[in-house]
Amino acid sequence: MANMVQGGWTVSGDLLDKAIGHHQKGNLRQAGKLYKKILKSHPKDADALHLLGLIAHQTGKHERARDLIEKAVRLAPGHAMAFNNLGEVHRALGAFEKAVESYRRAIAIDPGYAEAHGNLGLALAELGETGEAEDRYRQAIGLDPSFPEPHANLGTLLRERGDLEAAAESFREALSIAPHMPGLLCDLGSVLIKLHRREEAETAYLKGLSLEPDNVDILHNLGSLQFGLDKPDEAERTYLRGLNINPSHIKTINTLAYLYEKMNRLDDADRLVKRGLDLDPGNPNLQLRAAQLERRDGRIEDALARLTKVELSDMEPGDVMDIHF
Repeated sequence: MANMVQGGWTVSGDLLDKAIGHHQKGNLRQAGKLYKKILKSHPKDADALHLLGLIAHQTGKHERARDLIEKAVRLAPGHAMAFNNLGEVHRALGAFEKAVESYRRAIAIDPGYAEAHGNLGLALAELGETGEAEDRYRQAIGLDPSFPEPHANLGTLLRERGDLEAAAESFREALSIAPHMPGLLCDLGSVLIKLHRREEAETAYLKGLSLEPDNVDILHNLGSLQFGLDKPDEAERTYLRGLNINPSHIKTINTLAYLYEKMNRLDDADRLVKRGLDLDPGNPNLQLRAAQLERRDGRIEDALARLTKVELSDMEPGDVMDIHF
Protein backbone atom coordinates (compact mmCIF):
# COMPACT_ATOMS: atom_id res chain seq x y z
CA MET A 1 0.00 0.00 0.00
CA ALA A 2 2.96 2.30 -0.58
CA ASN A 3 0.99 4.45 -3.05
CA MET A 4 -2.52 4.43 -1.69
CA VAL A 5 -3.68 7.63 -3.34
CA GLN A 6 -3.76 8.01 -7.10
CA GLY A 7 -4.69 11.38 -8.47
CA GLY A 8 -6.10 14.41 -6.70
CA TRP A 9 -9.53 13.39 -5.48
CA THR A 10 -9.16 14.77 -1.97
CA VAL A 11 -9.51 18.18 -0.37
CA SER A 12 -8.08 17.04 2.98
CA GLY A 13 -4.42 16.52 2.19
CA ASP A 14 -2.76 16.73 5.62
CA LEU A 15 -5.44 14.77 7.43
CA LEU A 16 -5.55 12.20 4.64
CA ASP A 17 -1.78 11.79 4.82
CA LYS A 18 -2.06 11.15 8.55
CA ALA A 19 -4.83 8.60 7.98
CA ILE A 20 -2.81 6.83 5.30
CA GLY A 21 0.17 6.68 7.66
CA HIS A 22 -1.95 4.77 10.17
CA HIS A 23 -3.40 2.60 7.39
CA GLN A 24 0.03 1.60 6.09
CA LYS A 25 1.14 0.66 9.61
CA GLY A 26 -1.91 -1.56 10.04
CA ASN A 27 -3.65 0.76 12.49
CA LEU A 28 -6.96 0.29 10.69
CA ARG A 29 -9.19 1.52 13.47
CA GLN A 30 -7.36 4.83 13.80
CA ALA A 31 -7.15 5.24 10.03
CA GLY A 32 -10.87 4.57 9.72
CA LYS A 33 -11.69 7.22 12.30
CA LEU A 34 -9.69 9.79 10.35
CA TYR A 35 -11.27 8.84 7.00
CA LYS A 36 -14.70 9.25 8.62
CA LYS A 37 -13.65 12.61 10.04
CA ILE A 38 -12.70 13.74 6.54
CA LEU A 39 -16.02 12.53 5.14
CA LYS A 40 -18.00 14.28 7.85
CA SER A 41 -16.84 17.64 6.53
CA HIS A 42 -16.22 16.59 2.91
CA PRO A 43 -18.66 13.76 2.07
CA LYS A 44 -17.58 13.68 -1.57
CA ASP A 45 -13.88 13.12 -0.89
CA ALA A 46 -13.25 10.20 -3.27
CA ASP A 47 -9.93 9.17 -1.73
CA ALA A 48 -11.39 8.98 1.78
CA LEU A 49 -14.36 6.98 0.49
CA HIS A 50 -12.08 4.63 -1.43
CA LEU A 51 -9.70 4.03 1.47
CA LEU A 52 -12.49 3.63 4.02
CA GLY A 53 -13.90 1.03 1.63
CA LEU A 54 -10.50 -0.63 1.48
CA ILE A 55 -10.49 -0.95 5.27
CA ALA A 56 -13.95 -2.52 5.11
CA HIS A 57 -12.61 -5.02 2.55
CA GLN A 58 -9.55 -5.78 4.68
CA THR A 59 -11.78 -6.51 7.67
CA GLY A 60 -14.15 -8.78 5.75
CA LYS A 61 -17.02 -6.31 5.34
CA HIS A 62 -17.14 -6.73 1.59
CA GLU A 63 -20.67 -5.42 0.94
CA ARG A 64 -19.86 -2.23 2.84
CA ALA A 65 -16.58 -1.98 0.92
CA ARG A 66 -18.40 -2.34 -2.40
CA ASP A 67 -20.84 0.44 -1.56
CA LEU A 68 -18.11 2.86 -0.46
CA ILE A 69 -15.77 2.23 -3.39
CA GLU A 70 -18.60 2.36 -5.92
CA LYS A 71 -19.45 5.80 -4.55
CA ALA A 72 -15.78 6.78 -4.86
CA VAL A 73 -15.53 5.78 -8.53
CA ARG A 74 -18.77 7.58 -9.35
CA LEU A 75 -17.18 10.74 -7.96
CA ALA A 76 -13.77 10.01 -9.54
CA PRO A 77 -14.25 7.95 -12.72
CA GLY A 78 -10.55 8.24 -13.54
CA HIS A 79 -9.39 6.61 -10.29
CA ALA A 80 -7.64 3.45 -11.53
CA MET A 81 -6.61 2.25 -8.08
CA ALA A 82 -10.17 2.49 -6.80
CA PHE A 83 -11.44 0.46 -9.76
CA ASN A 84 -8.78 -2.17 -9.09
CA ASN A 85 -9.79 -2.41 -5.44
CA LEU A 86 -13.45 -2.52 -6.42
CA GLY A 87 -12.52 -5.53 -8.54
CA GLU A 88 -10.90 -7.12 -5.51
CA VAL A 89 -14.08 -6.59 -3.50
CA HIS A 90 -16.25 -8.11 -6.25
CA ARG A 91 -13.87 -11.08 -6.44
CA ALA A 92 -14.11 -11.58 -2.67
CA LEU A 93 -17.91 -11.59 -3.06
CA GLY A 94 -17.71 -14.17 -5.85
CA ALA A 95 -18.98 -11.67 -8.44
CA PHE A 96 -16.28 -12.53 -10.96
CA GLU A 97 -17.88 -10.91 -14.01
CA LYS A 98 -18.22 -7.62 -12.14
CA ALA A 99 -14.63 -8.01 -10.97
CA VAL A 100 -13.49 -8.41 -14.59
CA GLU A 101 -15.38 -5.26 -15.55
CA SER A 102 -13.75 -3.28 -12.72
CA TYR A 103 -10.23 -4.47 -13.54
CA ARG A 104 -10.76 -3.62 -17.21
CA ARG A 105 -11.82 -0.11 -16.19
CA ALA A 106 -8.63 0.25 -14.14
CA ILE A 107 -6.49 -0.90 -17.07
CA ALA A 108 -8.31 1.38 -19.51
CA ILE A 109 -7.34 4.30 -17.28
CA ASP A 110 -3.78 3.06 -16.67
CA PRO A 111 -2.63 0.44 -19.23
CA GLY A 112 0.63 -0.05 -17.34
CA TYR A 113 -1.08 -1.03 -14.08
CA ALA A 114 0.61 -4.40 -13.49
CA GLU A 115 -1.41 -5.34 -10.40
CA ALA A 116 -4.70 -4.80 -12.23
CA HIS A 117 -3.56 -7.04 -15.11
CA GLY A 118 -2.64 -9.77 -12.62
CA ASN A 119 -5.91 -9.45 -10.74
CA LEU A 120 -7.84 -9.55 -14.00
CA GLY A 121 -6.09 -12.84 -14.72
CA LEU A 122 -7.34 -14.28 -11.43
CA ALA A 123 -10.94 -13.29 -12.13
CA LEU A 124 -10.78 -14.63 -15.69
CA ALA A 125 -9.39 -17.93 -14.40
CA GLU A 126 -12.35 -18.21 -12.03
CA LEU A 127 -14.64 -17.81 -15.05
CA GLY A 128 -12.76 -20.54 -16.95
CA GLU A 129 -11.21 -18.10 -19.42
CA THR A 130 -7.74 -19.50 -18.89
CA GLY A 131 -6.29 -18.37 -22.21
CA GLU A 132 -6.78 -14.68 -21.52
CA ALA A 133 -5.93 -15.26 -17.85
CA GLU A 134 -2.51 -16.54 -18.91
CA ASP A 135 -2.05 -13.53 -21.19
CA ARG A 136 -2.87 -11.17 -18.33
CA TYR A 137 -0.43 -12.86 -15.96
CA ARG A 138 2.29 -12.56 -18.59
CA GLN A 139 1.42 -8.90 -19.19
CA ALA A 140 1.68 -8.23 -15.46
CA ILE A 141 5.07 -9.96 -15.38
CA GLY A 142 6.27 -7.93 -18.36
CA LEU A 143 5.18 -4.69 -16.72
CA ASP A 144 6.66 -5.52 -13.31
CA PRO A 145 8.91 -8.62 -13.21
CA SER A 146 9.59 -8.01 -9.50
CA PHE A 147 5.97 -8.71 -8.56
CA PRO A 148 5.81 -12.38 -7.34
CA GLU A 149 2.05 -12.97 -7.49
CA PRO A 150 1.65 -13.15 -11.30
CA HIS A 151 4.50 -15.69 -11.49
CA ALA A 152 2.80 -17.78 -8.79
CA ASN A 153 -0.65 -17.48 -10.35
CA LEU A 154 0.74 -18.40 -13.75
CA GLY A 155 2.33 -21.44 -12.13
CA THR A 156 -1.02 -22.49 -10.68
CA LEU A 157 -2.73 -22.12 -14.06
CA LEU A 158 -0.01 -24.10 -15.84
CA ARG A 159 -0.12 -26.83 -13.17
CA GLU A 160 -3.88 -27.20 -13.60
CA ARG A 161 -3.38 -27.39 -17.36
CA GLY A 162 -0.80 -30.15 -16.92
CA ASP A 163 2.19 -28.16 -18.16
CA LEU A 164 4.25 -29.18 -15.16
CA GLU A 165 7.74 -28.14 -16.26
CA ALA A 166 6.53 -24.63 -17.07
CA ALA A 167 4.59 -24.52 -13.80
CA ALA A 168 7.71 -25.44 -11.82
CA GLU A 169 9.65 -22.71 -13.62
CA SER A 170 6.98 -20.12 -12.75
CA PHE A 171 7.00 -21.12 -9.09
CA ARG A 172 10.80 -20.91 -9.09
CA GLU A 173 10.60 -17.42 -10.60
CA ALA A 174 8.19 -16.37 -7.86
CA LEU A 175 10.52 -17.82 -5.23
CA SER A 176 13.50 -15.98 -6.68
CA ILE A 177 11.60 -12.77 -5.87
CA ALA A 178 10.00 -13.90 -2.60
CA PRO A 179 12.14 -16.77 -1.26
CA HIS A 180 10.52 -16.80 2.16
CA MET A 181 6.96 -17.73 1.15
CA PRO A 182 6.11 -21.24 2.43
CA GLY A 183 3.02 -21.48 0.23
CA LEU A 184 5.13 -21.12 -2.91
CA LEU A 185 7.48 -23.85 -1.70
CA CYS A 186 4.47 -26.09 -1.09
CA ASP A 187 3.20 -25.40 -4.62
CA LEU A 188 6.62 -26.09 -6.12
CA GLY A 189 6.92 -29.33 -4.18
CA SER A 190 3.53 -30.56 -5.39
CA VAL A 191 4.58 -30.02 -9.01
CA LEU A 192 7.97 -31.67 -8.49
CA ILE A 193 6.27 -34.78 -7.09
CA LYS A 194 4.18 -35.05 -10.24
CA LEU A 195 7.40 -34.73 -12.24
CA HIS A 196 8.85 -37.62 -10.18
CA ARG A 197 11.58 -35.33 -8.81
CA ARG A 198 10.99 -36.44 -5.27
CA GLU A 199 14.28 -35.36 -3.71
CA GLU A 200 13.76 -31.82 -5.01
CA ALA A 201 10.19 -31.88 -3.72
CA GLU A 202 11.37 -32.98 -0.28
CA THR A 203 13.92 -30.15 -0.26
CA ALA A 204 11.17 -27.65 -1.09
CA TYR A 205 8.89 -28.97 1.65
CA LEU A 206 11.65 -29.00 4.27
CA LYS A 207 12.62 -25.44 3.40
CA GLY A 208 8.98 -24.43 3.68
CA LEU A 209 8.77 -26.03 7.12
CA SER A 210 11.96 -24.27 8.21
CA LEU A 211 10.14 -21.01 7.47
CA GLU A 212 6.77 -22.06 8.90
CA PRO A 213 7.03 -25.20 11.05
CA ASP A 214 3.27 -25.30 11.68
CA ASN A 215 2.22 -25.25 8.01
CA VAL A 216 -0.17 -28.22 7.96
CA ASP A 217 -0.50 -28.27 4.16
CA ILE A 218 3.25 -28.73 3.77
CA LEU A 219 3.28 -31.39 6.49
CA HIS A 220 0.49 -33.24 4.69
CA ASN A 221 2.35 -33.13 1.38
CA LEU A 222 5.64 -34.19 2.99
CA GLY A 223 3.87 -37.09 4.69
CA SER A 224 2.36 -38.14 1.36
CA LEU A 225 5.82 -37.99 -0.23
CA GLN A 226 7.21 -40.22 2.52
CA PHE A 227 4.23 -42.56 2.09
CA GLY A 228 4.98 -42.80 -1.63
CA LEU A 229 8.63 -43.56 -0.88
CA ASP A 230 7.51 -46.52 1.25
CA LYS A 231 8.53 -44.86 4.51
CA PRO A 232 5.32 -45.48 6.48
CA ASP A 233 6.75 -44.76 9.92
CA GLU A 234 8.13 -41.39 8.82
CA ALA A 235 4.88 -40.60 7.04
CA GLU A 236 2.85 -41.43 10.15
CA ARG A 237 5.00 -39.16 12.31
CA THR A 238 4.64 -36.31 9.81
CA TYR A 239 0.87 -36.72 9.52
CA LEU A 240 0.48 -36.88 13.31
CA ARG A 241 2.58 -33.74 13.67
CA GLY A 242 0.16 -31.99 11.33
CA LEU A 243 -2.91 -33.26 13.19
CA ASN A 244 -1.41 -32.15 16.48
CA ILE A 245 -1.35 -28.63 15.02
CA ASN A 246 -4.75 -28.84 13.31
CA PRO A 247 -6.85 -31.81 14.45
CA SER A 248 -9.52 -30.94 11.85
CA HIS A 249 -7.31 -31.08 8.74
CA ILE A 250 -9.48 -33.36 6.61
CA LYS A 251 -6.88 -34.22 3.97
CA THR A 252 -4.45 -35.40 6.63
CA ILE A 253 -7.15 -37.40 8.40
CA ASN A 254 -8.10 -39.13 5.15
CA THR A 255 -4.55 -39.85 4.01
CA LEU A 256 -3.40 -41.09 7.41
CA ALA A 257 -6.44 -43.38 7.51
CA TYR A 258 -5.37 -44.72 4.11
CA LEU A 259 -1.85 -45.28 5.44
CA TYR A 260 -3.21 -47.17 8.45
CA GLU A 261 -5.34 -49.30 6.16
CA LYS A 262 -2.29 -50.17 4.06
CA MET A 263 -0.44 -51.07 7.27
CA ASN A 264 -3.41 -53.30 8.27
CA ARG A 265 -4.04 -51.11 11.31
CA LEU A 266 -7.75 -51.19 10.58
CA ASP A 267 -8.93 -50.09 14.02
CA ASP A 268 -6.77 -46.97 13.78
CA ALA A 269 -8.04 -46.33 10.25
CA ASP A 270 -11.66 -46.75 11.33
CA ARG A 271 -11.18 -44.41 14.29
CA LEU A 272 -9.75 -41.70 12.03
CA VAL A 273 -12.45 -42.08 9.39
CA LYS A 274 -15.19 -41.72 12.01
CA ARG A 275 -13.44 -38.65 13.37
CA GLY A 276 -13.26 -37.15 9.90
CA LEU A 277 -16.91 -37.89 9.14
CA ASP A 278 -17.94 -36.24 12.40
CA LEU A 279 -16.21 -33.10 11.09
CA ASP A 280 -17.35 -33.38 7.46
CA PRO A 281 -20.17 -35.94 7.04
CA GLY A 282 -20.48 -35.53 3.27
CA ASN A 283 -16.79 -35.79 2.44
CA PRO A 284 -16.61 -38.23 -0.50
CA ASN A 285 -13.04 -39.34 0.24
CA LEU A 286 -13.90 -40.31 3.79
CA GLN A 287 -17.13 -41.97 2.70
CA LEU A 288 -15.16 -44.09 0.23
CA ARG A 289 -12.60 -44.91 2.89
CA ALA A 290 -15.41 -45.93 5.27
CA ALA A 291 -16.89 -48.17 2.56
CA GLN A 292 -13.53 -49.84 2.03
CA LEU A 293 -13.18 -50.53 5.73
CA GLU A 294 -16.73 -51.91 5.88
CA ARG A 295 -15.92 -54.19 2.94
CA ARG A 296 -12.79 -55.46 4.66
CA ASP A 297 -14.84 -56.10 7.79
CA GLY A 298 -17.27 -58.23 5.76
CA ARG A 299 -20.11 -55.69 5.86
CA ILE A 300 -20.65 -55.71 2.10
CA GLU A 301 -24.26 -54.47 2.16
CA ASP A 302 -23.32 -51.52 4.38
CA ALA A 303 -20.43 -50.67 2.08
CA LEU A 304 -22.56 -50.82 -1.06
CA ALA A 305 -25.31 -48.74 0.55
CA ARG A 306 -22.74 -46.11 1.48
CA LEU A 307 -21.26 -46.06 -2.03
CA THR A 308 -24.64 -45.29 -3.61
CA LYS A 309 -24.70 -42.02 -1.66
CA VAL A 310 -21.17 -40.85 -2.47
CA GLU A 311 -20.91 -37.81 -4.76
CA LEU A 312 -17.79 -38.63 -6.77
CA SER A 313 -18.12 -35.33 -8.63
CA ASP A 314 -17.14 -33.57 -5.40
CA MET A 315 -13.73 -35.22 -5.38
CA GLU A 316 -10.70 -33.22 -6.44
CA PRO A 317 -8.09 -34.55 -8.88
CA GLY A 318 -5.44 -36.49 -7.00
CA ASP A 319 -7.67 -37.41 -4.06
CA VAL A 320 -6.89 -40.75 -2.45
CA MET A 321 -9.15 -43.49 -3.79
CA ASP A 322 -8.26 -47.17 -3.64
CA ILE A 323 -11.54 -49.07 -3.33
CA HIS A 324 -11.85 -52.72 -4.32
CA PHE A 325 -14.93 -54.98 -4.29
